[in-house]
Amino acid sequence: MARPRDPAQPALPWEVLPGLVEVEALARELLVAEGTRLAHVRTAGFVASRLAVLFDPEEAELLVAAATLHDIGYAQRIARTGFHPLDGGAFLLAEGYPERLAGLVANHSLAILTADEHGIHDLAEQFPREEGLLADALAYADMHSAPDGRIIPIEHRLADIARRHDDPVEATRAGQLRAAMARVGAALLAAQLGERIGHPGHAQVVHAHRRRWAASLHRSASAGRSRVTQDQHASDPEHGDAPLSAQFDVWWSAEARYSLELERYSYDASNRTGAREAALRLAHLRSRADRDRDSYFRQALR
Repeated sequence: MARPRDPAQPALPWEVLPGLVEVEALARELLVAEGTRLAHVRTAGFVASRLAVLFDPEEAELLVAAATLHDIGYAQRIARTGFHPLDGGAFLLAEGYPERLAGLVANHSLAILTADEHGIHDLAEQFPREEGLLADALAYADMHSAPDGRIIPIEHRLADIARRHDDPVEATRAGQLRAAMARVGAALLAAQLGERIGHPGHAQVVHAHRRRWAASLHRSASAGRSRVTQDQHASDPEHGDAPLSAQFDVWWSAEARYSLELERYSYDASNRTGAREAALRLAHLRSRADRDRDSYFRQALR
């Protein structure tokens, strides 16, 4: 089933993880003729590989595999019901892949919310939905990969989905996806702070306000709205008076935008076109993230 990689192509992040070369080959085999689907899942796998710090090696490998295979159900060869999460999960299960991998694919990005619209009323019975940080991370990888394989902010992806599917179910799904993105963001930031900040007071402050922030986010997400947009930053006139939890959210948003832009720049390093503009944009995003970080800690440590 596995095919040798074209030596002209750069090594991909999953190729350093055991067993994932076969996964990438399967995605290529099934999706190579499906427009830009292959580019989308390859980028999702790439983003997922950057979340490995949150999991042990086996969980990290499972995450990257699920991200790389999450849209294989679009392949005409294996489509049965027309609902691609279920078709992908059913194919993996039939081929002897682990049940947990098949379940993650079948339920990726809150597929349970849209299953009824596709005539699938027993998705939860066929593939019980996994909840937790791993499922959130899979949604994070999916939502940060554009249909054509570009790495994009989640709001751009959600706006594209809303244009194609303007209905209340998608509005509910968007709110829950934002909450999942924020949970992953908080976990990444906590991991980053745990490694880089040795002062115990900092960690205690972050932990206390992260809990407050998560509770506030959950209430807002349940109402189907985003509390803080990615376009807000510390230089806004009202930013200094914002609640501490909102400043934390703004800081994370800036860090996420910088990280994704950095990964996109690194992933496409062979393309020197516009290198100067890309470097300037990275510097701007880094400066914004630093300002937001300083604003948060000035307020938190008063």
